[in-house]
Amino acid sequence: RITAQLIDATADKHLWSEKFDRELTDIFAIQDEIARAVVSAIEPQLYQAESLRARATPTTELRAWDYAMRALPHVWRFNGRDMAIAEKLLDVALTYDPDYAFAHSLRALVLAMRVHMGWEVDTAPALAKANESAARAAALDPEDAWSHLAAGYCRLLARETADAIAEMEAAIRLNPSAAMAHMALAIASNHAGRSDAGRRAIEEAMRISPRDPLMTYFSAIRSTSEFIDKNYAEGLAWARKATRESPDNPSALRSAAICHAMLGNLEEARAALARVKAIQPGLSMHYVEKVQPFTDPELRERYIAAFRIAGLT
Repeated sequence: RITAQLIDATADKHLWSEKFDRELTDIFAIQDEIARAVVSAIEPQLYQAESLRARATPTTELRAWDYAMRALPHVWRFNGRDMAIAEKLLDVALTYDPDYAFAHSLRALVLAMRVHMGWEVDTAPALAKANESAARAAALDPEDAWSHLAAGYCRLLARETADAIAEMEAAIRLNPSAAMAHMALAIASNHAGRSDAGRRAIEEAMRISPRDPLMTYFSAIRSTSEFIDKNYAEGLAWARKATRESPDNPSALRSAAICHAMLGNLEEARAALARVKAIQPGLSMHYVEKVQPFTDPELRERYIAAFRIAGLT
C-alpha cells in the first residue's frame, strides 16, 4: 500500500490524498503506474489551489481578523451567553471586511449552534442569517474546512442529514485534525440513526483532542449514540461523565433525563429535567419536536416519547 498526499505547505492545507493497493510483482512497473496516476490526479488540484490562492486570501484588514480572534474563545466556552457575544464580535469583524470567509463560516456555525442548543428563541431569523453566511463562506473559499463545517450544520438543522454528513466529511478531508468537525459528524450521524458512525466520529474527536474544551459535549454525544441503540444504562453513564466535566451542559442533562425515563427512574428523570430547564428555560416539547433534527422515524418517536415520560410539556 502506497499513500500519496498533497499539502499546500504555505497555508498548511490538505489538498489531495489517495491510497494505492497493488500486488508487489514488478516494482518498477508499479512505480511508473503510480507516478502517472498521481500526476494526472493532482494536476487539476494544483490549478484549483492556485486559482483559490489568487482570490481567497486571508483578510488584510487587521481589525476584522482581531474581532474574529476575539470571538473564538467565546465559541469554545460553548454556552448561550458566550455564543451571543461571539455572534456580535463576528458581526463587527464583517463590518470591517464583508468578504472575510472565516468570519462568515464562524458566524454561520455560531448561529446554527445557538438554534440547535436551544439558546436562540427567535429561530427562523437566526437560521436565515446562518444560511446566508454559510453560502457566502462557501462562495468565498470553497476549499476551507470551516466553510464546509458551517454548511453542514445548516443542512443538519434543515433535516437534510445526508447532505450534512457529506459536508462534514468534506471538512474532515480538508482538515483531518479538526475535532469540532468530527464532533459535528457524530451529531449528524446520530440524528440519522447511525449510532455506529456516531460512535466512531466522536471517539476520533476524543482521540485527536483529549483535552478539548468541548470534551463534555463529546461525552454527551456518545450518550446519544447509546440511547439510539437502547443502551440506556450506558447512555446514562456517558451523560453523568459529561455533567462531571461540566455541570451546566444542557445536552448532557437532557440525555440523563431521557435515559432515566427509559430506565423507569422517573424521579431522577424529573430532577434532571428541572436542572436543564434552569439552564435552558425555553426547553419544551415544541423544541424537542421542531428543533432537534432527528430524521430516523422510529428514533424520533422514541426520543419524543422519552421526554414525555420524563414529564416535559
